[in-house]
Amino acid sequence: MPREAQPKADEESITAWSPIHVINRDVSGPTRGLYTIRLTLSEWPDQDWSRLFAGPPLAGNQPEVQNRIIVWEVPKSDLKDAYGLIKDRIDVANTGYQQILAKRIQQRKQAEDKDAAARAELASLKKDLDGFKF
Repeated sequence: MPREAQPKADEESITAWSPIHVINRDVSGPTRGLYTIRLTLSEWPDQDWSRLFAGPPLAGNQPEVQNRIIVWEVPKSDLKDAYGLIKDRIDVANTGYQQILAKRIQQRKQAEDKDAAARAELASLKKDLDGFKF
């Protein structure tokens, strides 16, 4: 693919991103007194989204993003609160990730503008050189 076409494809994929949400939930257990929550996400999050989801440590076990599934082991007494905490983390990750994507678009636009300016300068220099007779 030509170099100029690549940023447009990246920008399309960036602007086509939609916030990640839970499409399926399951709970199993208990094992060692803990229930395992498994929440299937609508998309495979990348490392930036997963890092934002991880957030600050919570007491006890931490929810983890494993491929497209959030897994968290919690005691029965924390099951209801766990779903709320996970939803909050998903919302925070989505908001932060949208900001990352906006910054990526801005950086790509700046790179495109810089490349366009360099091409224009080169074209001008070539035009100036064409005026010289050797």
